[in-house]
Amino acid sequence: MRGRDVTAAVPARHALIFAPVSWIYLTIDGDPGHIAAVSRPQSGENELSRGLLRRVFPSVRDLARAPTLGGDSVIPGDPEAILLTRSDAILSWSWFAAPLLRIGAPLVQLDSRASGDVSQSVEHLWRLIGAIADRQERVNFLIRRHVAELDAFSKERAPAPVRRKVAYLFQIDPLIMAFGGTGINADLDRVDADNIGASLHSPHMTIEELIAREPEVVIISGYPKDDAVRRVLDNPALRCTPAVRSKRVYREPHGGMRMEGLVEEPIMLQWMSEVIYPEWIERRFRMKLRQAYADVYGFGLTDDAIDEALVLQENAGSADYSRFLASNDAERR
Repeated sequence: MRGRDVTAAVPARHALIFAPVSWIYLTIDGDPGHIAAVSRPQSGENELSRGLLRRVFPSVRDLARAPTLGGDSVIPGDPEAILLTRSDAILSWSWFAAPLLRIGAPLVQLDSRASGDVSQSVEHLWRLIGAIADRQERVNFLIRRHVAELDAFSKERAPAPVRRKVAYLFQIDPLIMAFGGTGINADLDRVDADNIGASLHSPHMTIEELIAREPEVVIISGYPKDDAVRRVLDNPALRCTPAVRSKRVYREPHGGMRMEGLVEEPIMLQWMSEVIYPEWIERRFRMKLRQAYADVYGFGLTDDAIDEALVLQENAGSADYSRFLASNDAERR
């Protein structure tokens, strides 16, 4: 396959993945044996080993570490080490591509914002990876399913009678917010919530600005490694915010990796709806996650796996989170 962004052969059967898209690649290709190596922290597991896909594909724990610049970097490292992997496709963010182009590497340049429209960028990324893996029909199936699930989500829920103010935090120290133009901003709008960072032109916000915007719900991404929910709830400076006073602070669930993309975005929307508007939204998260993994991977998730995805322990002190317990699963009532 040749082009401005792609110089790799098709189909790739020995992919070296630097960008954090190995979960997308595996969802499309379906064979961990086609992945040569993935980027991962210097001391720690790769991204696939931390998500639900390790249950579907247990061998992902053994994937080799890609030669990066070191630490937690996803930047390609020593060119000679990269060539020695004998990879037939190297997936990297386009802004790190120049050194790989100079050595004639079989490169796939990825851009998470290939289009100004978030949904179009997502589809472009998945189609590009599908082309590299020569699994275009698989991607077509995933796109059709995604559209159907979003349509079902819209039909299953009535618009909320109010629009609650939500803060989505990528990091908590310092505060890094979801701002206008991000996928999270679009998701919050889809569930009839107002992102307090929507007017920002960068992700940075002071704690004083956060307090002034009075979020009613706080959602914390999967990035902070510590007990982030407890840190927010116990922060004296934030006790005056409606979200902290009502204990509506939540760690987002995780799926194959981050709960986003063609398979898991509709499930994330369901979870958002349930934590933002628990009094109006039916309990469907567990059912939707279970069905998605059956449809896409042919895999039956156990209750323990879904409990893990929901980060039940960290969210145990948050308001109304008991609705997600298996014993309260609407599917079984």
